[in-house]
Amino acid sequence: MPRLGNNAQDSLAFGLEHDADVGLVLGQDVGGGFPDLALGLLFVAAVGLGAFAGSLALAIHTATVLGKLLSESVEDIDEGVVEAIRATGAGYPQILTFAVLPGFSH
Repeated sequence: MPRLGNNAQDSLAFGLEHDADVGLVLGQDVGGGFPDLALGLLFVAAVGLGAFAGSLALAIHTATVLGKLLSESVEDIDEGVVEAIRATGAGYPQILTFAVLPGFSH
């Protein structure tokens, strides 16, 4: 089995991350596109009339809205800071800690 070089491993990892990002964005777009009332009716049909159906509808809608806000915040992070920390050899947890999380405060 041939060994992958660093560039091939990076591109493979980027491809997998990109597929996951596309799936999450698609889920947010589909889930956030339904009005609260439509989600409520869907859950009433699924679990019956009651507070549980309304709670599920509001939870799904709130999660999609918060996910959309979070994804927009991550897109606004300065890429220069992320690249500088990555150039020092930092791993994924260090990049999150020192580049991504401080970027949310701006």
